[in-house]
Amino acid sequence: MEVDSEEIYKIVVEEASILAALYTGPEIRIRIANKLMLQAWGKDESVIGKTIREANPEWEGQPFFDYFDNVFKTGIEYVAIEERADLLVNGAFQTFYYNFNYKPLRHADGTIWGIVHTAFDVTEQVQAKKRKERADEMFRQAVSSADLGTWYMHVATREIIASDRAKELFGYKSHDVLNIDTLIDQIPEEYRTHVMAAFDAAFTGENYDIEYPIIGYNDKKLRWVRATGKLYEAVGDQPSFLAGTLLDIMERKEKELRKDDFISIASHELKTPITTLKGSLQLLERMKDDPSKIPPLIERSTRSIGKICKLIDDLLNVSRMNQSQLELNKTPFIIGDMLHDCCNHVRIEGKHELVLEGDIDLEICADEHRLDQVVVNMVSNAVKYAPLSEIIYVQVEKAGDMVKVSVKDKGPGIPPERLQYLFDRYYQAENSKHYSGLGLGLYISSEIIKRHGGEIGVQSELGKGSTFWFTVPVR
Repeated sequence: MEVDSEEIYKIVVEEASILAALYTGPEIRIRIANKLMLQAWGKDESVIGKTIREANPEWEGQPFFDYFDNVFKTGIEYVAIEERADLLVNGAFQTFYYNFNYKPLRHADGTIWGIVHTAFDVTEQVQAKKRKERADEMFRQAVSSADLGTWYMHVATREIIASDRAKELFGYKSHDVLNIDTLIDQIPEEYRTHVMAAFDAAFTGENYDIEYPIIGYNDKKLRWVRATGKLYEAVGDQPSFLAGTLLDIMERKEKELRKDDFISIASHELKTPITTLKGSLQLLERMKDDPSKIPPLIERSTRSIGKICKLIDDLLNVSRMNQSQLELNKTPFIIGDMLHDCCNHVRIEGKHELVLEGDIDLEICADEHRLDQVVVNMVSNAVKYAPLSEIIYVQVEKAGDMVKVSVKDKGPGIPPERLQYLFDRYYQAENSKHYSGLGLGLYISSEIIKRHGGEIGVQSELGKGSTFWFTVPVR
């Protein structure tokens, strides 16, 4: 019976269009193996009659020998789906994937006499799936690193599925269910018609790429987003749908708004002294025959030109910093001489007394003109924001290889919540409606000090005045 069975299996195995083999005995001896199986092993018919271990010693360390032994001992069929096999091909191991099974063969009395082995090579499918999984993972990582939200909408039902990030941008919790009508209501009314027109056009296949503000559903927070999307037509049982991304562009929008505000403020700040200068020149033209009235007009014109030059200098300095072109010309000088000369304009006006204290005879090596700018800015701010502080102290102290210069006033002080922003670009322009200027002075000062390798800061207490300070290396 065994021989008859083997003959039958031999015919079946050799004619099979899949990988097939027959093994007998507890030593798992190869009795039959078709060409497809031998090709997969990288062997020829000389392995027929050998045990599976003798025929394929390179499999040692892989689980297949154990599978065979277990099936023969227990009589339990082993079935594998997309299992990896490292096979020796042309002298080098290559990785393949197979769907296969080891089925035990029994005598009439139930004893096991052999194993039939069939297999399908699914390497191409598994690798394609792995490539897709990798691409999906790379996409997820790209979306995550770009802080993108993703969304999907069923065209027929308008059902929306959104990622947690997309929900967050619209002010929802991760477990909330999104509704198209509610989402539309979150768009400010002045933008709603434009957004809906673009959204409706997307259903006809047009490109959907639009920026608009939204009001958070739960937190009521204003956010600007960029939404992109594409229509995917129905394929087979897959219905047509819209899918796309959401990107938080609030920071960029705020920068754009700050830029617009700054341009508006800069235009206003430049217009004021120019208007004054123009008026003074017109009066000079009319009163050129009355010499007594000319000096005040010249003085007013000079002040206006000074303001214009200061504004232009600030703009040029910021431009140089943005292009990393702000160069330092370091020379040795006595710091007290610089401090005395740079603030003469305050002394001449006579409204404030400047008191120099400390190690004013110290010689340092730095860019005198740039440090002059920093001190003038700090003293001018004290004059501007602490007009009732009759005495302004300028202190110098040496600490190791650094020198610290402090400008102290007895003004109203600065609110604690504003201190961290004082050296930001345009901060004064953004937050003050009562003082002139572009809000660039302290920002420029901080950049000058940083390029010297020093530090800059401020201490202030409401009602007790403010102290602006900076440090630079002595040498």
